[in-house]
Amino acid sequence: MYRKGILSVVLLACVGVGCGAPTKAPTTTASVTVTVGAIFGSGVCVIRGREIYVWTAAHVVEYAYDPDQNTFTTVTVSRNVVEHGCVVRTQWRLADVIKYSGERDVALLRVRGWLPVQSARFAHGTPDSGTPVTHVGSMLGPSGAQSVTAGIISSHGRLIEGKDFVQSDAAVAPGSSGGGLFDESGKCVGLVLRMHRYAGMTYGVSVDRIRQWARDNGVLWAIDEEVDVPSINEQQFMTVRDSDNAPQIGHAEDEEFPFLIYPKAKDAEEFPFLLRYEPLAMP
Repeated sequence: MYRKGILSVVLLACVGVGCGAPTKAPTTTASVTVTVGAIFGSGVCVIRGREIYVWTAAHVVEYAYDPDQNTFTTVTVSRNVVEHGCVVRTQWRLADVIKYSGERDVALLRVRGWLPVQSARFAHGTPDSGTPVTHVGSMLGPSGAQSVTAGIISSHGRLIEGKDFVQSDAAVAPGSSGGGLFDESGKCVGLVLRMHRYAGMTYGVSVDRIRQWARDNGVLWAIDEEVDVPSINEQQFMTVRDSDNAPQIGHAEDEEFPFLIYPKAKDAEEFPFLLRYEPLAMP
C-alpha cells in the first residue's frame, strides 16, 4: 500500500444531466472506482453546474493523505469506455479531495475538468426495512467495476464501534467501499462501508447521516440540488477535514466487520483456477 501517491477514480458513466432528466435516476452511470496507490474503492458522482463531484468513503481516500504536508495528494479521475462488452480505452482528469470526515467515514472529491458522466440523485430519507435496493461498486477492484448486486434494507441503526449503520443483504466485496446503495427509483440511499465477514451482511452510512454531515459542514449543495453551490474560489477556502484529527493511514484488520477496500492481489492467489493469462489472438 502507498502512503503517498496519486488517487485515481475510474468513472464509469456516460450521459450528462444537460441531455434531459431520465425517468429513473442513474445508478451504474453515476458509479465510480476510486484508486489510491494499490488500494481500490468505489464512489458516486454528482454534477453541479459544470463541475463533477464524487462521494466516497474516507477510509479509501485517506491513503492520499500526506502527513508531511498535512494535505491530500493529487487526485486522478478516469473513466472506462466500454464498447461491445469490452473496455476499449480510459479517460482521465485530475481532481481534489475537498471534504473529509474520518469520524463519519465520508469524503467529497471535485474533478478538475469535464467528463461525460451522469449525476446521481440522493433520496430524502433512508427506506424502511424490507425495501429492495441495489449496490453498484467496483467489487474486487477495477476488473469488477460497475458490478451490480441486489438485496433489501434489512435493518437500521446497527451499532458498530459506537457508530450507527444501515444494514443490507446486497452482496459486496473488497472494492465496494464508497459505492452506492440505490432504491428502486435509482436514488442513492447510502454508501457502503463494511461487511460482516461471516453473516454476509452489508453496512453503510445512510443518506440521512450523509445529509446531516453535509449540512453541518457546508456541502449540502453536493446532495441537494436546491442549495446554491459556492464558487470554486470559495470551495478552495473550505476546511478539508471536519476535525483536527489527522487521517490515520491504514486500519487494523477488523476480523468481524472489515472495511471494503481492495489491495492488489495476484490472480493465482485470489482465483486459483486462473493458472495464467494469455490474450486471445485476433483472427
